[in-house]
Amino acid sequence: MFDASDNNKSSDKMEEINIDLEEPSNDINYLLESLNGLIFTYDTQEKFTYLNAKLLKLLGYEPKNIIGRYVLDFVVDIEKEKVQAEMRSRLDFGAEASYELSLITKDSTCRIFRINSAPLIKNGEIQGGIVIVEDITESKQLEDALNKKNAQMQVITENMEVLVAQVDLAGKYISVNSSYKCILGYDSQNLLGQTFYAFLHPDDTAAVSAVFLQAINNKSIERMEYRFLCANGTYLWLETVGDVLLENGQVCGGILASRDISIRKEAEKALKETRQRMVDIIEFLPDATLVIDLEGKVIAWNRAMEKTTGIKAADMLGKGDYEYALPFYGIRRPILIDLVLHPGIKPERVYGAVYREGNILVGESLCSALGESGEYMWGTARTLYNTSGQLTGAIESIRNITDRKAAEKELLETRQRMADIIEFLPDATVVIDLESKVIAWNRAVEKMTGIKAADMLGKGDYEYALPFYGVRRPTLIDLVLHPDSELEQKYESIHQEDQILAGESFCPNIGKSGEYLFGTASTLRNTSGKRIGAIESVRNITDKKNAEFELKNSYETVRHILEGTVNALSMTAEKRDPYTAGHQRRVADLACAIAKEMGICEEDMETIRIGAILHDLGKMFIPNDILSKPGELNDIEMLMIKTHPQAGYDIVKPIAFHHLIGQIILQHHERLDGSGYPNGISGSDIIMEARIIAVADVVEAMTFHRPYRSALGLDRALEEIKQNKGTRFDLDVVQACLALFTNKGFKFE
Repeated sequence: MFDASDNNKSSDKMEEINIDLEEPSNDINYLLESLNGLIFTYDTQEKFTYLNAKLLKLLGYEPKNIIGRYVLDFVVDIEKEKVQAEMRSRLDFGAEASYELSLITKDSTCRIFRINSAPLIKNGEIQGGIVIVEDITESKQLEDALNKKNAQMQVITENMEVLVAQVDLAGKYISVNSSYKCILGYDSQNLLGQTFYAFLHPDDTAAVSAVFLQAINNKSIERMEYRFLCANGTYLWLETVGDVLLENGQVCGGILASRDISIRKEAEKALKETRQRMVDIIEFLPDATLVIDLEGKVIAWNRAMEKTTGIKAADMLGKGDYEYALPFYGIRRPILIDLVLHPGIKPERVYGAVYREGNILVGESLCSALGESGEYMWGTARTLYNTSGQLTGAIESIRNITDRKAAEKELLETRQRMADIIEFLPDATVVIDLESKVIAWNRAVEKMTGIKAADMLGKGDYEYALPFYGVRRPTLIDLVLHPDSELEQKYESIHQEDQILAGESFCPNIGKSGEYLFGTASTLRNTSGKRIGAIESVRNITDKKNAEFELKNSYETVRHILEGTVNALSMTAEKRDPYTAGHQRRVADLACAIAKEMGICEEDMETIRIGAILHDLGKMFIPNDILSKPGELNDIEMLMIKTHPQAGYDIVKPIAFHHLIGQIILQHHERLDGSGYPNGISGSDIIMEARIIAVADVVEAMTFHRPYRSALGLDRALEEIKQNKGTRFDLDVVQACLALFTNKGFKFE
């Protein structure tokens, strides 16, 4: 490498060359070859005239390939203008110069040289120039790489979200990067010359000062966390790492790299508060609860656990080696909390029953060391993780279920007793669960269907319907679990009595040609009121149904006889009074229409119809000349007419009619205000059926011809009942009658 001393020696030689250039050229060449360095000369046309062997070798050229050619042909393009100016200056002014030059080698690479140039003088005239060069290619490459690295580091330092500062021993800022402006709001001039102690939170100053004092002795700076005052008056938490600066082996300052950890600090604060809340929650949980770490040491033992075991938290916290099992089992052994941490432990060695609900392990066990003779405990356990998802321990909550286990035992015994009762019930009985699977099939249903319980228990998919209907279909027991209006229509009669559904159905597969069965079904509920299934009992009612059919046939016969009797009596009455022929039928039609308009049931309408047909039956005892008299009746005749309701009543009384038919006949001329006959009763004493026929009788009588007057017409008749509604005639009956004629288009036939 060319150093300062080499350069001075070359300069001295150049002065000698300049002085001795008058000598012959061979001597010059000898002198040039003897110089320590790389040399070339050029003429006034800026062409190479000489390159020493060392330079030719370095550039890779033969003399014939470069001598006589322009120097600029071998200079990189970017430097040609500068180099040409330098050579021209030597030729024009004879001045010496020093600069850098890049020449192209034979293999097209570039070598960088430091140039010391002087003019070549002969006979007092400048004949060209002589150049001593130093190859600085490697040093320039190292320098460029270092500069590039420094520039990159500068960019990184200025742009990264890290506070970088240089301080002296007193803590004064010597330099800071731009992050101090971005993050803390300070320009560099606000900080330079000030100690960074001035910006520390008062509570952190002592600790940070101690770190710096220690750095002087240890020649290293430990990691620090502290609060730093921002330009806006708030504090940010910073984490700082650094290294000391040395001068002559002594600490003279430090380089500090800091980052904002305020978010982390807030998170740590929140986590700490959350942990405290969690501890508080665990402490006051109603269930006995413990928490262990990964080493199996107790880190939480709440009040309920103290009460359950009699062991204080102070005596259990920090204990390991299954110490927490002693109060429950009297020995050191794994419990449920260990199973979630160490799945390799076989559950059956620890608990009688263990199962999972998601990521929670559930188990039951008899804890022999609790109470006088042991207690049954139910527990849940799960693993605990930190915010990074790392396993940190496990938690278990325990509840005393001794009373529940006793209740379960009693319930089991009760169920067994219930099963025994169902088994010996006289009615065929089946029980299904919520999945419609058979859980009971007693002896009576075995006898009825011929299917043994062993072949039916556990079956679903309406298997229990096959022995009754020959097809899989819902039955009464399914209706109480899943109401279905379409299915209800398959039963001849079905009704609800409180919580019991009752129905009758013909079962074609029972017996030789089918049997009628009566069934009752109800839901089954547990002690909490939750549905758990349904029960149905069925009874063969074929004999009863046959008796009902015979009774129905008998009733039809009697009904036909009574109907014939009614018609016979009606015809007899009409033959006695030909002028009123059809009157009773028309009254019956209107009375039934009024009853229907009022919403009266079919059975009561039939009673009204018969009563209307027979209402004037008593006129059979009135002489024909009075019934057919064309003029006005005298008092005696009118008294005789008023006896016909009582007479009609006396006629039908011995006959097996509905008990109201006689009262209809007796009361059909009574009026609400008591002005009627034969007894002058009023108000609620008059039955509704008689009130209806009274209105129908008046409307029909006024509409049609009578022996003692001509027909008054329908309008007069309707006006009559309208004027007397609520006084002589029932208000509701009158309104129904008016509606029939005015709105419904009713007409007498």
